[in-house]
Amino acid sequence: MSVRVCVMQEKAALKKLENVRSDHAKRLDDLEKEQTTDMHKAQLIEVNLSLVISMCTLHLQTRLFWDTPRPNRECGWHSIGSIHMQDPIRD
Repeated sequence: MSVRVCVMQEKAALKKLENVRSDHAKRLDDLEKEQTTDMHKAQLIEVNLSLVISMCTLHLQTRLFWDTPRPNRECGWHSIGSIHMQDPIRD
C-alpha cells in the first residue's frame, strides 16, 4: 500500500472520528437542555401541587380523557389556560 493511500485513509478515519465526537457533543447538549426543562416542569408541579391535584381530580370526576380535548365541556382543557401557575424561577 502506498504512503498516499495510507494518508488518505488516515484523514478519512480522523474525519469520521471528528464527526462522531461532534455528534456526541450535540446529543449531550440536547440532553442537558431537556433535563433543565424537565427539572423546571417538576418545580412548577411541586410549587403548584394543590392546583395540579385539584385539576387532576376535576378531570377524573368529569371523566375527561387526557388524550381527547373537549373544549365544549364546562370543565374542558381550555379552563387550564386561564389558571395562573406560580413559577419559582420567574416569580
